[in-house]
Amino acid sequence: MSFVRDARIARVLLALACAVVVGLVSAVPASAAKGDKKDKQRKNRAYVVEEGPCDLDTMPKAAVRQWTPAGESIVHKVAYGQGLQGIAKKYGIKGKEPFRVLWDANPQLDQLLLERSGITIRIPACGSELQRRKLPKPPPEPEPQEPEEAEETQDADGGSAAESAPEPDPAPAVADESVWDRLAECESGGNWSINTGNGYYGGLQFSLNSWRGVGGSGYPHEHSREEQIKRGKMLKANGGWGHWPSCAAKLGLL
Repeated sequence: MSFVRDARIARVLLALACAVVVGLVSAVPASAAKGDKKDKQRKNRAYVVEEGPCDLDTMPKAAVRQWTPAGESIVHKVAYGQGLQGIAKKYGIKGKEPFRVLWDANPQLDQLLLERSGITIRIPACGSELQRRKLPKPPPEPEPQEPEEAEETQDADGGSAAESAPEPDPAPAVADESVWDRLAECESGGNWSINTGNGYYGGLQFSLNSWRGVGGSGYPHEHSREEQIKRGKMLKANGGWGHWPSCAAKLGLL
């Protein structure tokens, strides 16, 4: 009887051991599949920079060569008014969205708009491998402002002053080939309605803060060339051509 009981116990233990082994074996492929999926997603986000600075000996003055764990890199000191789009073009990074390369290469940035000068960003040399980063959400649309109702007063002819008040003058027309057109050509390729999502808008690449600081409504690229030039003149009156340092220097305005 003791032998029979021991045999039964041995069979039960063997069955339990088999169940544990089967469970472990079936779990391994699932975890491996998850790892493979993550690796594929990581590979899909990876890409190699094919344009940009390749000769580290012929860099702009604002560039500094620096050694990092990933090898030799280029560091650019941001000047006032510069954005990722303009900096990328300066270093020879082309394409529809050159700012994306600098965004991906600088994970310390949490927004596309470079709010202050003096910070440094990494410029990846050609051949560098980067991981695609998710772009931040665009700023919220400005709330529409209700027009103020003019207080009606009787004029000498018996009509209301609100009805007879002249309409405000539109933005003055600007002659073709003006300095503002040349500045826009440098900043945005002369596209007055451009919005690439890099935090700068319109032909003169206003930041939203600069645009609203000179009384602009909505977004710069939603307005006419004349309106943008009007606001550009107001911005220039408070800071000069330094608001567009790179292009102003190229055009000999600084």
